[in-house]
Amino acid sequence: MDVDRDLRELAASGPDLIITSAATASLAPGVVTDFPNVMFGIIEGSVEAPNSAGVTFASEQGAFLVGAAAALKSGTGVVGYLGGMRSHPLERFRAGFEAGARHIDPDIEIVATYIEEPFAGTAGYFLSPFTRPDLGRLRAETLYQHADVVFHAAGQSGFGVFDAAVEQSKHQGQHLWAIGVDNDQWLQATSSQRDHLLTSMIKRADLAAYLLTRQLVDGQFEPGVQELDLADDAMDFSTRGNGLTNASTSRASPYVVMVGGTSLSTVGAANADATLADVTQQAMAGDRQRCLDAGMDAYLAKPVRAAQLYEIIESVGVPDGARAETEGGSGSAAEAEIASDRRPPTLTPSS
Repeated sequence: MDVDRDLRELAASGPDLIITSAATASLAPGVVTDFPNVMFGIIEGSVEAPNSAGVTFASEQGAFLVGAAAALKSGTGVVGYLGGMRSHPLERFRAGFEAGARHIDPDIEIVATYIEEPFAGTAGYFLSPFTRPDLGRLRAETLYQHADVVFHAAGQSGFGVFDAAVEQSKHQGQHLWAIGVDNDQWLQATSSQRDHLLTSMIKRADLAAYLLTRQLVDGQFEPGVQELDLADDAMDFSTRGNGLTNASTSRASPYVVMVGGTSLSTVGAANADATLADVTQQAMAGDRQRCLDAGMDAYLAKPVRAAQLYEIIESVGVPDGARAETEGGSGSAAEAEIASDRRPPTLTPSS
């Protein structure tokens, strides 16, 4: 497939607007500027040009929701995060996931690792951490030695997390869970994987496409980048399958989910009939702006902008173990074990 050729042919046909992903646009870098009379809507990124408008998502807010679901579902009090690599955007996922989990259970333990980390800096290092399900499975296996729910932000490599959940459940004799990302991955999973898919964090690209089209029709299409968030209904979570609707949380202690200072539901021993779907759906219902302004967690009320991101990650999203890896301190035993896991599988040469 020749992305540059195909996108040029599409632009040459004279449409008013082309909507595409940032990943696709990056493979055809000159097309936007070569067709100044065609408007380009870039989802999940941007191109600096007067005929281009980008839409991004407040990923930390969606990750907050699935972090809360992970904490509610966990029976061990340990949940995990697998990132493709350490990067500014991906740490937003980790920050939100941890904030959501700790909103439900302040004492929950969160372990994290990255597909790329064991290989970075090694001789001949070259790796695309988002296209390697085999490495996703191997890294997830390490996480599942401690956590019973794992959230991935690792692209196609995340399918390896689903495989690991299935395999390790059989090996350990307990039901382990995975959480998908970006879209409802239940629709992409195999039948055996679906039994272990708790939920998925969904970025509503359909809403972004509608917004860009509406702006063009209304004469309001302008260059730049706009970020959509929970208040725009742009972040969601999946309730397909039995993960969120199966009985109540397996945790013994009751937790109260708060929105706008109001108790929505007590989950656990005190209210065994409350399902995770009930709690999360209620948390998302009604006035979402009020939810942002006053509820769930003060973290959501912070405007998430680049200048503030490092502060948010430092204060909310980076667990002690992760800080220990970069600052020489010491985290939990589980985090230390994961951080020291340096057993890379055999890499196939890249073509």
